[in-house]
Amino acid sequence: MIQFIKYIFIKYKYKIKNLKINWLNTKIYWNGHIFCWKWTYIWDYSQIQSMSPYKVVLWKNVRISHFVLFYTKTSLADQDFSIATRKKDWWDIIVEDNVWIWAQSFISHWITIGENTVVWANSVVTNSLPPHTICAWSPCKVIKFKSYLKDKEKLKLAEKYTNILSNSLKIKYWWNDWKI
Repeated sequence: MIQFIKYIFIKYKYKIKNLKINWLNTKIYWNGHIFCWKWTYIWDYSQIQSMSPYKVVLWKNVRISHFVLFYTKTSLADQDFSIATRKKDWWDIIVEDNVWIWAQSFISHWITIGENTVVWANSVVTNSLPPHTICAWSPCKVIKFKSYLKDKEKLKLAEKYTNILSNSLKIKYWWNDWKI
């Protein structure tokens, strides 16, 4: 009964209509905005921190596995932490349609995860990810383009997101004279 009341409270507080949550210690907190569209699901022990006025947007058919963390606010690393007042950095997180985020991943602020992207387990996402890709590691890199993409589409994505391609993809496109 307590889990159900918590579920209703969170849906009312954040004005969430289309979210299914497995409530075993899932946390959604702070005073920001969370927008969810159809068929979004969050598994156990995941956390979404949304600080006002920023937001976490989960588009259609987003699947979030166990122990996934979303943070819209963090302290800046390059500062003196002995001082009580710390500089903060915050921004939105946007997860587009048909994204699957595997267990124990960390999604930092100022991130957009492109449509139809898979984020493998234990990944740390610190840069925006392109659509139609499989991404992994820490920091998260594109390790594969989805097989249904045509070569021209893959090249276009590779050129735009060169900074987050895995080394094997960089070599592949370089040796094919695509020279990104």
